[in-house]
Amino acid sequence: MFNEAKMQTFWRFSSIRLKGLMTTCGQALLIIEPGQYNAHQGPDFTNARIKVGDVSWAGNIELHLRTSDWVRHAHHLDVNYQNIILHVVWVNDVANYTLSPLLELSKFIAVEQLQQDEDYSSSYHLPCNLNQRTPIQIAAHKDLQQLGIERLLFRKEQVSQMFHLHKLDYSSVLWRLIFRSFGRSTNADAFETLFLSIPIHVFRLYAFDVQLIEALMMGQSNLLDKQIIDDYPQTLLKQYVILKHRHGLHPIAVKMKFLRMRPRNFPTIRLAQLAAFFHRNISIVKQLLTIEDWKEIDDLFDIAPHPYWHTHFLFDRNSIHLYKEIGQTVRQQTIVNAFIPFLMAYAEINNISSCKEKALRWLEELRPEQDALIRMYAEIGFKAHAILDTQSLHELYQRYCLHKKCSSCVRGKILQST
Repeated sequence: MFNEAKMQTFWRFSSIRLKGLMTTCGQALLIIEPGQYNAHQGPDFTNARIKVGDVSWAGNIELHLRTSDWVRHAHHLDVNYQNIILHVVWVNDVANYTLSPLLELSKFIAVEQLQQDEDYSSSYHLPCNLNQRTPIQIAAHKDLQQLGIERLLFRKEQVSQMFHLHKLDYSSVLWRLIFRSFGRSTNADAFETLFLSIPIHVFRLYAFDVQLIEALMMGQSNLLDKQIIDDYPQTLLKQYVILKHRHGLHPIAVKMKFLRMRPRNFPTIRLAQLAAFFHRNISIVKQLLTIEDWKEIDDLFDIAPHPYWHTHFLFDRNSIHLYKEIGQTVRQQTIVNAFIPFLMAYAEINNISSCKEKALRWLEELRPEQDALIRMYAEIGFKAHAILDTQSLHELYQRYCLHKKCSSCVRGKILQST
């Protein structure tokens, strides 16, 4: 018998091809983007886009074998599931389900489609022939390189919108971007929510004391439990209680995700590093605008969290001694997702061409990313020499490979012509 994993695989790679769908309430349903698979805590798919009737929705999707599994799994008590835009089930066994639009999948496909669907062993899947290697220099294909440029320009536009939202408080915008980058893809939303939960003037007020900044971050993230024993987190908790009362703060409702994560990426470690980074680089906007040499940018990240974290990944749990410096992946993501789009948006709004030139120069100097998707592309012949190349590949996957638009892909065209 199939299980939820089979449903998730089908939804991930095949749902976008489904036609004539209807919700259990009789409304027409169109799958525009199935969403990004989430292997951590929270809904099965994030950043999905659907259309129910005449209304477009963007948000998260949860899959179950039965509708009643929603309550059985206690999702109704979990804030991570509050913004579900679609609940997909194989069998609807609840008479009056009203929490979100509901799709009973068994009404539209046969069970054999789930059982015989391809077995995807990787978190990524490329629809083309993986056994045939086709050498492709990304820089030699303008259409392919353009994908990376468009990805960058989209981020720049997002930053421009943030400038207006924050009334040209450049520091607030840049720190918001940095927080998201430190959260990486798994906790980016939670880290951004954390930043927005603390007024920027409160951050600035205590920037001189890294421990107070860490107390604010850990406390607002609901990571300081009253049952903690170790002296250091007890001190953080006492400080946070004072700061919370003094400034009328309210902890965020979004939960930090730890599940299926390497300990070095635990949000406790990332927040401790982020507190140290904030303490040292409070004037980050000025630094970013004045620094020219690439080495100086990398030096900004040469900080370490409180010594407590050298022997801990979690509060009250000892581990072997390990120096918790900020790794290359976080540095790279912060530069690409925060620094460079910030400089480009700043250059545009203030008409300073040198900022844009500097951002583009740093792009050329950044080494290509080395993640699972990039390694998969490398195995079939794609050669990336700069980070703009790997950004192009990430956009290629999202825009074409996920939707099996092989005729629009450089490699797909080559394979079709041979």
